[in-house]
Amino acid sequence: MLPSSTYQDASGQFHGVLYNIAAQSFQTIDDPFAVGGAGNGTTLNGINHQDQLVGFYANADGNTIGLLATPTPEPATFALVGLGLLVAACGRKLKLH
Repeated sequence: MLPSSTYQDASGQFHGVLYNIAAQSFQTIDDPFAVGGAGNGTTLNGINHQDQLVGFYANADGNTIGLLATPTPEPATFALVGLGLLVAACGRKLKLH
């Protein structure tokens, strides 16, 4: 699971952030409809039981809008899983002979 949080940059704008434990890296999450500027931006509150990001942002009209998003793995994650499956299959084939 990827822990989520929010940070505020030097201009005062909020950004959602995910920390990938396996890759030990951060990924910034900004809703494309969020208004920038001090005190605005995207806020992530957490991850629900369906592994969806939960939070909110303020739009151009000043309304606070709820945010629900499903993170998708990066291509490198798929490559790593594929490599692991290939190694497991090769190991099993060698064990059978």
